[in-house]
Amino acid sequence: MPSLGRHWLHTALTRLAKRLSGDHPAASAKTAGSGCRYTCDDDTEAAPGFERAMTDSGILLLKYWLEVSPDEQTRCLQSRINDPRKIWKLSAMDLKSYSRWYDYSRARDAMFAATDTAWAPWYIADANDKKRARLNIISHLLSRVPCKPLAHRDITLPKRQQPGDYTEPDLPLRYIPTPF
Repeated sequence: MPSLGRHWLHTALTRLAKRLSGDHPAASAKTAGSGCRYTCDDDTEAAPGFERAMTDSGILLLKYWLEVSPDEQTRCLQSRINDPRKIWKLSAMDLKSYSRWYDYSRARDAMFAATDTAWAPWYIADANDKKRARLNIISHLLSRVPCKPLAHRDITLPKRQQPGDYTEPDLPLRYIPTPF
């Protein structure tokens, strides 16, 4: 199943958030005379047509938005800052988006309004608990994919061969630590 990464979405949302906050040079030109306070950029405006072409060709397109609360975003970013094993995950964009929560929220809302269609709807997952979110998304995704149940086959494991003359060699093997 093909997947469009979040890079496209993040780029579009960043540009849209800049426009909505007035930080983008095209902000006034894009909205001038349109009577609409919030508009989407070219990527977001083109998305429904592109998605329609994909679904018309037989592709099942499922779009998921993983929603986190401001408190969970704070906890997650603070964890990255305080844990040397996670600091590499922290980007300048994380800090920027943290400081502009409501600009990004407005951009998300405008994106939903422009790109939530009958042929490619958005599904929103509460992602405050990552493990539960993953399981819920997997469950939802599997429920949306049309499939016929497989007939149950009666399978029995065969007998495992006897060791014969095999013995474990005394090699200096390097096992990894098992902290879990």
